Parts: sequence; structure tokens; C-alpha cells
Amino acid sequence: ATMRKTRLREEAGRLLSTREVRREAYSVSKKGNLTYGELDGKDLCGVLSRFCDVGGEFWDLGSGTGQVSLFVALALDFDLCGGVEIQEKLHALALGSKAQVDDALLSTEAGKRWIDLKGDFTPTTFVCADVFDATEWHNASVVLANVLLFDDATLLRFEDLLLRRLRRGALIVTTAKFRSPHGGFTLLHAGLWCKASWTGGAQLAIYQQPLA
Repeated sequence: ATMRKTRLREEAGRLLSTREVRREAYSVSKKGNLTYGELDGKDLCGVLSRFCDVGGEFWDLGSGTGQVSLFVALALDFDLCGGVEIQEKLHALALGSKAQVDDALLSTEAGKRWIDLKGDFTPTTFVCADVFDATEWHNASVVLANVLLFDDATLLRFEDLLLRRLRRGALIVTTAKFRSPHGGFTLLHAGLWCKASWTGGAQLAIYQQPLA
């Protein structure tokens, strides 16, 4: 099983044009007022497979070019992988990447190897919206929140949103320590290092939503 997971992550890396997409994303980001940055899909899948119960829905809140959600869909056994992104041009890159993966699965040697390993491609969906307005992610079993650049007020507002809207018992993988005064989240793991599109990578923490 461990060898299969490793091979799936390797084949997923071959199916995604992450480097080229990131170059486009940086170009788009320079023209806007938000900063682009994404975690490394292969590293993140290692964290998820080791520390999270894989299954149900995975949602990346602030999904950028969609590379993480697509990598997770290729490498792990979730029922659905989704992403919410507010910037229209980054969202368009995600849709383009999804189409490229769909084509690659049918027409490339890497795609054939992947199909032999995993079989069915986990469905993926991308939503262009503000995460505070979108509702599609509320039933997630695992959410990724790359919130390193949130100021304190926005982070507290985001934590409150999770407490109110995310399903009970769901896991939250985040790049920032929560500051919520509610005490509702349970910290399960901290200091989990993950490569990222920025130098130095990120330290991840995993929280659990209240069970009741």
C-alpha cells in the first residue's frame, strides 16, 4: 500500500504542469492586489495520507491554480476534491489545468500508468468565489487553508466561519496557528513541514472541528 501511494504521487507529478502554471500565476498575481502562493502537492499528499483520514470531500480554500486539489485527486482516495478561489484569472488557470489532466489521462503514457494504479479519477470542481460567500465546501471532511498572509482580524473572521459552517469533526490543515478565543478547535498536529512555491516552505498545523 505504501509503494502504491508513492507511485501515485510520482505519476501525479508527471501529469501536472505545475512549474509552467506557477509562472503564469506569478504573472497574474503581480497585476492584482493579492499574493499568489501554493503548497507542494506531493508533500501535502504525504502529510494528508499520514495524519488525516482520507475519504469524503477535500477542499482547498484559496485554491489558486488548482494544482493542490488536482494532485490530491490524483494521488489520494477522496470522493471529491474541490477548490475555492476569488481571483478570476487564477480560477481560469485551474480550469485549464483540470482540462489538461483529463486529456493526459486518456492520451499519455503517464496517464495509462496512473489508470493501472488507481483506476477512477476522483471528481474535481472549482468555484470562483469569496470563501466567505461560497457554500460548496461546507460538507468537507478535510479543508486546506493557506492563510499565512491573513491579518489577525481576517484570520479570526475565517476561524469563526469554519466553526459556524464546516461539518462537525472535519479536519483543517492550515499554514497559520489559529487564534480563536472560542476554544472550539482541537489541535491534533503542529510543525509539519511542507514544500511550497515560496522559499522556505511552510509549517502546517492540523485542527479538528468540534465533534458536536
